[in-house]
Amino acid sequence: MATLSEEQQDWAREYYDFWEAEQKPLESAMIKSDLAEVELKQPIQEAFYKQSAGINPETKAAQAGADVQHSYDGMSKQLIRDSSRLGINPYSGKMASAMTSMGNQKVKDQAGAMNVARDKASDDNYKRLATAMGMSAGG
Repeated sequence: MATLSEEQQDWAREYYDFWEAEQKPLESAMIKSDLAEVELKQPIQEAFYKQSAGINPETKAAQAGADVQHSYDGMSKQLIRDSSRLGINPYSGKMASAMTSMGNQKVKDQAGAMNVARDKASDDNYKRLATAMGMSAGG
């Protein structure tokens, strides 16, 4: 009668033989398939990673500031035309005060828009980079 350790050795040998005959070829095929997929994806992943930080926050801030500037330029011209139509002297003190107030508000709006655009561009860059890193990690 075989001892317990001999039986365990036989079971281990039996399982190893099964693994070598049945599982090993499947595992080898899966590994080859995975490696081929990595080779196919790698150029795409690298290109995506390089493009991931393509948003310049300062450019976006400048664009937002220019948009606000353009809007207020149109408003000030409209205010002068409307006041002239109503018979208000565009060079009066009241009109100068309104223009100064609008100028102050424009500066605030411009700074706010630029800060929001800069923050959003930075966040977008971070999200794109995180996505690229996830993709390059095999996602």
